[in-house]
Amino acid sequence: MKNTVKSVGGGIQRYSAAPLPFMGQKRRFVNQFREALREFSSATTFVDLFGGSGLLSHITARERPDARVIYNDFDDYHLRIENVERTNAILAEIREILAGIPRMAKVPADAKAQIIALFEEHEQSGFVDYITISSSILFSGNYATNICEIKKQMLYNTTKQTPYVCDGYLDGLEIIKADYRELFSQYKDIPGVVFLVDPPYLSTEAGVYKCYWRLRDYLDVLHVIDGHPYIYFTSNKSNIVELIDWMQSNSIGGNPFAGANRREVSESYFKIHRHNALSSIIACTPQGPAGIIRRPFHFSGNLFGCLHLIRYICGMKDEETAVKTIRTVYQTEEFISFYNSLPEAVQKKYDYTLDIVQRIYALPTKFVKQLTGTRFYEIRVAVGSNAYRTVIFATNSDNIITATEIYLLNSFLKKSEKDYKKQIAIAEKIIEEIQI
Repeated sequence: MKNTVKSVGGGIQRYSAAPLPFMGQKRRFVNQFREALREFSSATTFVDLFGGSGLLSHITARERPDARVIYNDFDDYHLRIENVERTNAILAEIREILAGIPRMAKVPADAKAQIIALFEEHEQSGFVDYITISSSILFSGNYATNICEIKKQMLYNTTKQTPYVCDGYLDGLEIIKADYRELFSQYKDIPGVVFLVDPPYLSTEAGVYKCYWRLRDYLDVLHVIDGHPYIYFTSNKSNIVELIDWMQSNSIGGNPFAGANRREVSESYFKIHRHNALSSIIACTPQGPAGIIRRPFHFSGNLFGCLHLIRYICGMKDEETAVKTIRTVYQTEEFISFYNSLPEAVQKKYDYTLDIVQRIYALPTKFVKQLTGTRFYEIRVAVGSNAYRTVIFATNSDNIITATEIYLLNSFLKKSEKDYKKQIAIAEKIIEEIQI
């Protein structure tokens, strides 16, 4: 991660990204969020209901030093900040252990054993920030929350070469830890309050998140913020804005799924990971719509009680015959951008190929082939005379057959064999630069 700290008048530090790794931080929204804050010039209190890394709270405190900023640190991010010097010391020891091992190379078994022993030693004397440290020894973008998770994974030399700096990051914040509903109830009647609402994405069950958010959980948040000023973050993974727009334009009489014969099937075609979401920021002021400003839909009655049934369709496969997946396919922004640019016919061919990658152990070379002399494989998609290629990397095995985690890196339309040298270099760069 590039240096994201700026010193301003009076020694105040401004960060454009959280100083320690955190899944789901809104560093790409900094400029848009600052603009949204200007819609609330009369606000006196900002309550960050889902505080996460504290980045939204930090920015709010810097933009509005005259206001109270309540940071709901449900994930205890402040403990990681407080122990950053200890974390830097552990990372320095890890760098010594990995000296001589090439960047991005797999960590040999003896070096891994030394790292595990190091963790065990430090656990005896105090706090160990496994999330931060694991980002330096796991494949880029992956985290672990404890030593047991690290023991199970293959380690890579992705060690951060400079110490983490967190000076002043939490200055000006009132830090609490509470259920967001309790926090809302505490502040909802305070004049001049604005709620910052960045809930986990729908169906989140990955990495450091400790919960699984279903549709009902997501909609409960809308009940909470209804009628109050807010700045709300969402994603195309939830489609929540489209859902509410549809609910406004249509009326549902009763439960259309009542009496249906429901069977649960595999939910995902192929798993989408952390870098795929096209996200949105929505602000709502008491005065009403202006620019990106939106008023929330007013809920009445139990309109959402049956919507979880969307996941269940009559006539699908029984549990015994449901398709099982053996590999998780992670997508980078580079792949998603390429995929979205393709004609529909090519997208369908990619979907078919990715389904095979996800379900079949012995992958035919027609679809997946190792790139000779590299640590990469390629996905091969042919439509007419066009040969589409996607460079992929198996994170937890040298052999694609036994791998259970695969990253889709860069893609290209193959014109000649000379294309590969450039594309391999791009793949290496993506691996090195992927951040959360």
